[in-house]
Amino acid sequence: MSINMLGGLPLSEIQGPRDDFEQKLAGKEGELWLGEFKRFLRKEPCWTSGMVTSTAGPNSILRPLCPGLVIPATDGQRTLAQAKDVFAGGIDHDLGNWGCDVPDEARPKMTVDVYELTADATFAQMLVGQGDLDKLCHTQGQIIEFVIKHREHLHPQGYATFFPFKSHGEMFVAFVCWHGARRLKVFVCRLSDGYVWRTDYCRRLVLPRPAR
Repeated sequence: MSINMLGGLPLSEIQGPRDDFEQKLAGKEGELWLGEFKRFLRKEPCWTSGMVTSTAGPNSILRPLCPGLVIPATDGQRTLAQAKDVFAGGIDHDLGNWGCDVPDEARPKMTVDVYELTADATFAQMLVGQGDLDKLCHTQGQIIEFVIKHREHLHPQGYATFFPFKSHGEMFVAFVCWHGARRLKVFVCRLSDGYVWRTDYCRRLVLPRPAR
């Protein structure tokens, strides 16, 4: 009697997990799953212990630092790549190279919370368990307004403050830091980037406050 096999494993054992994984890749947290899967294939730690999956509050990687800051309403027209008056220290060319230099939607005023990184983590690990990824995204105009209105809450020692955002359906993270004579620089990475940010420098993450 012949049995369908794949690499020595019965296909019946593989089909269920494969279908489940494909559903997760197609879901709203698909980029998180893809990033962690790439780490798994490289035999690197992924979905590390100490992280929670509840959407009720922040995971154990983040410590609340400055809650309840308000970003004013934005019209969606300003982009990070064009905000040379705000980021006089430099603007990452990848904002243009990756097609991020496009207007966003208008947004009403929004309350955000600032967190501090308390464990080594990738971007994906920082956001897991925080809820719907789309609702964790700022517009580029909101990032600019935060920097203008609340720059005292950026990391004061030249290390990064992170802001997730979305462009053309892809998730990115902008990070802002002080450079030189108190000038600001802005960089961009894809959310799926597997770089592990160390906790030594207490980098910061700004997230919209979830609706209650």
